[in-house]
Amino acid sequence: MLQETLAVLNAEIAGGQSEPMVDASYRRQVAVGLLYRFVLHIAPRDRRIANPVVRSGGSAIQRPLSTGAQSFDTYPSNWPLTQALPKLEAFQQTAGEAIYVNDLPAQPDELHAAFVLATVARRQLITIDPAAALELPGVVAFYSAKDIPGENDFASLKNGLNTVFPFRNVREEILCSGKVLYHGQPIGIVVAETFELATEAATMVKVTYGEPDGEPILPTIEHVFASGNTTNRFLTLEPDVVGRSYNRPGSTSGTLKITGRCHFRSQAHFTLEPQTCRCIPSEDGTGMDVYSATQSSHMVQVAIAKALHLRQSSVRVIVRPVGGSYGAKLSRGAWVASACAIAAYLTRRPVRMVVPFETTMQALGKRIGGHCEYEVDVRPADGRIVRLSNTYHEDLGSSNYEAMAMLFREAFRNCYSDDSWRLRLRGVLTDSPSTTWLRSPGTAEAIATIETIMEHVAFVTGLAPQAVRLANIEPGSIMTTLLPTFHEQVDFKVRKAAVDRHNETNRWKKRGIAIVPMGHPIRYFGGMNAWVSIYHVDGSVAVTIGTAEIGQGVNTKVAQVVAHTLGIPLALVTVKPHTSIGSPNAFIEGGSVSTDLVAYAARRACETLLERIRPVREDNRTAPWEAIVQTCYQRRIDLNAAYNAKRADLRGYTVWALCAVELEVDVLTGQVQLLRVDILEDTGESMNPLLDIGQIEGAFVMAMGYQLIEELRYDRGTGALTNIRTWNYKPPSARDIPVDMRVRLLSKSSNPAGVLRSKATGEPAYNLGVTVQFALRYALAAARRDAGLPIEWLELAPTVTSADATFQQYVELMFQFDAVFESLCLAQTNDSTEARRMVEANQALQSCVNLHHDPQNFTNALDSLTVENRKAFISYNCEQFEEIKKCYHPFTQQLEVCFTARDVAMIKTLIMLEEEFAYICERDGANVVSVPRSNYSYCAGNLQELLQNCSMPDWAELRGKTIDTMTERDCR
Repeated sequence: MLQETLAVLNAEIAGGQSEPMVDASYRRQVAVGLLYRFVLHIAPRDRRIANPVVRSGGSAIQRPLSTGAQSFDTYPSNWPLTQALPKLEAFQQTAGEAIYVNDLPAQPDELHAAFVLATVARRQLITIDPAAALELPGVVAFYSAKDIPGENDFASLKNGLNTVFPFRNVREEILCSGKVLYHGQPIGIVVAETFELATEAATMVKVTYGEPDGEPILPTIEHVFASGNTTNRFLTLEPDVVGRSYNRPGSTSGTLKITGRCHFRSQAHFTLEPQTCRCIPSEDGTGMDVYSATQSSHMVQVAIAKALHLRQSSVRVIVRPVGGSYGAKLSRGAWVASACAIAAYLTRRPVRMVVPFETTMQALGKRIGGHCEYEVDVRPADGRIVRLSNTYHEDLGSSNYEAMAMLFREAFRNCYSDDSWRLRLRGVLTDSPSTTWLRSPGTAEAIATIETIMEHVAFVTGLAPQAVRLANIEPGSIMTTLLPTFHEQVDFKVRKAAVDRHNETNRWKKRGIAIVPMGHPIRYFGGMNAWVSIYHVDGSVAVTIGTAEIGQGVNTKVAQVVAHTLGIPLALVTVKPHTSIGSPNAFIEGGSVSTDLVAYAARRACETLLERIRPVREDNRTAPWEAIVQTCYQRRIDLNAAYNAKRADLRGYTVWALCAVELEVDVLTGQVQLLRVDILEDTGESMNPLLDIGQIEGAFVMAMGYQLIEELRYDRGTGALTNIRTWNYKPPSARDIPVDMRVRLLSKSSNPAGVLRSKATGEPAYNLGVTVQFALRYALAAARRDAGLPIEWLELAPTVTSADATFQQYVELMFQFDAVFESLCLAQTNDSTEARRMVEANQALQSCVNLHHDPQNFTNALDSLTVENRKAFISYNCEQFEEIKKCYHPFTQQLEVCFTARDVAMIKTLIMLEEEFAYICERDGANVVSVPRSNYSYCAGNLQELLQNCSMPDWAELRGKTIDTMTERDCR
């Protein structure tokens, strides 16, 4: 009865793949796991019925109340600098009173714009017919590429050279003018009186396309590698980086060679505020006021000026506080702004453009994906790497505009000696939106790669990961001290032993623990200014800076720097919205360096003001600030000062950090809970410890989502992104954060290269997210050992965690289902003798299964037995197998059920039962199973095709064959 139930359950769930959902095999196995959980949950708490080792499978992971700890230094003599203060905007944000661009009151005659998206990829645009959309009352206009008055390009190019990013000279169209590069590419703009109407009308524009170009649609780097189609898709991004000792003769003598791969998938920006812009044409038609949610007013200004064929000075960009970005509102923000400006310019009316999440997901770029292949020669005694070669392929999307290879190159060495390393950096063009900046782009992939290599070396050599890392850390590095100290501070040795004890006594709840060190390089680029103005009546100070407040707390830190430098209360300082007039030609907000640049500029501007004020102060040493400022005003001393911080003003440095993660995995469902996270980060003398810890926590949780639950799914035929809504794209939520999160800023640290001895914090902690993957690998290895699977290196990709514990675990589930169900049923009979006999028999069977877990592992178990016990052991297990077979449906009947349902998992299970037990028994002369040893598992990789093409007689014929009589056709 139970087997019939399982067959029905599998048949109902094992339907075709629904792309936006998780894969069908995962859903099927979770259903089986949940049914098993139910059985365990209702089973009496009697060890004769349910072994305590498996009993934890009877419930889901329970989450306790969240806890945490924060530790940092502060220096009261420098307050408000180094003081732990909330953001200046914090109370407005939490009260819902913060004013973002879309909260600004509507202008008279204001319109709304929406993108029209392509519904195919790799085809030519033939015609665009907006007639049906324009017939809707309230729809004002439709514009395509041919209507753009200037250049159809939002990249910051002039005369073919990039005016903002000096390393990529690639055009990107605002609206597609010819060949559609990817599904979802914007091909037009609808303008209407309301947001809802514009969004609806955009779906009514009729488009005809040419024939496919004959090339396969490959939306991700995984698709490209799987297809083998690399024609015109592979690019060399950077020259190879070769260490001076890489080619040293004889260096690999006596070493182990280890090869492996790393996979990095993409990630979407999930921001509080969507992509938003509001454009108001000037009355004379010669300019534009632009309210843009952007990280770069400069990029927005340049893109709009080019698109409208205006002078750059005619475009005034105002940047209010932005509701999050993580890189989404750099070049992609300029794209949206230029489209909005085109609509405003052509209609001569104010236009607001708020891009829905679904449109953003389809049309705009996301995090880079990637693929690494590495080869390492190591000394087996200590794990020292004597030669390393790594090739990194970066998923560029449809263009090479924002390749992150240079950032990968900078970060790949992490904290290790790289004299004998070689790094190759390649790009791969795919049929998806151009990838773009997302928190720690390139650096996260680089550090994850080298740390994966360290873990792999430890696995192969049998050394502790800490020992391998210490053997390879750069001599003299601070990490040689930080790493062992951190191990002790987080009680790693004691906790790892506790994790191992837990795993020995819990079959279905496994734990893992890992530590990762990080050395994140901070390099300055570009320039930003600050303009400080002192007002004479009350001595208050207004500051404008060359970057935007996007939630990182830059306004607060700048205000603290200004108050500290001028020696005035923080309450006297106000930071005003950023504009392209107050801060012209400002570089982008990104790379964790913007706060440093504007804080430095503000400090230098304040020092200029202090120098002007100094004579007045010397004459009035006891006068209050307000009186000094008033005197300066009366003497006509200039109370405005500006400074433009440039790259040469500041030196780069390294942010050091370590992370320890302990987690628990529900093997039946794939649920993961982070039990405890410890992070130690070197922030120098933090300008504001509260903000820095917030950035560290947020970056880590964002990376945790990337490692565990966020995944982009594409339709293989059309290239369309299918999970475009919050219903099927899930970033971490409140119940996903670590149960216990402890963040400590390195004590007594000072950074002489940083602004006021501080270090950046916005991006580095994202790199620590890979620790989650390593802890997960540790837990899964324990689950695989219990399942009797080979102890081998697991290549994990940051994707949805699956309970795909392999069909060997499914065999075990079937055994345990029967044991528990029979025990429950017989316990209710009046025949106590028979009930007791069956309970004891099933308990013996279950103990055997719990020990060996699946048929394949009996081979390993046999090898460990003494000669005396070997024959008895074989006889016992083969006899038990014959009894088990009697309890199942006959093989052919079961096969008919599975064949009808196309249930590959069940067929694999039956094959495993028949074939492996027969082999074990026949090999040792027991010969209790009559079925010849057939290599059915040889065909396992093609079972789906086999099922579709074989009739029942074919199956019967195949089942009777042996290895010697099987042909290539049988396994085709």
